Parts: sequence; C-alpha cells; structure tokens
Amino acid sequence: MIFSPNFKVNNLIKCQIISIQIMNLTGKIVAILKILDE
Repeated sequence: MIFSPNFKVNNLIKCQIISIQIMNLTGKIVAILKILDE
C-alpha cells in the first residue's frame, strides 16, 4: 500500500460517509422504536 496524500484523503472521505450512514441508520431505528413505544 502506498500512503500518498490522495489515498489518505480518500480514506477520510470513506470514513465520513460510513459514519454519516451509521448515524442515519441509528436515527431511523430510534424513530421506529419511539413509534412502537406509543
């Protein structure tokens, strides 16, 4: 693996996209749980 600046930037972007997707998923799960609780 060559650790060029571009490679690091791509990894950072991928990590941010994954974390955003996880936050969206947890938000949906929380919303569903709230609806089920009522």
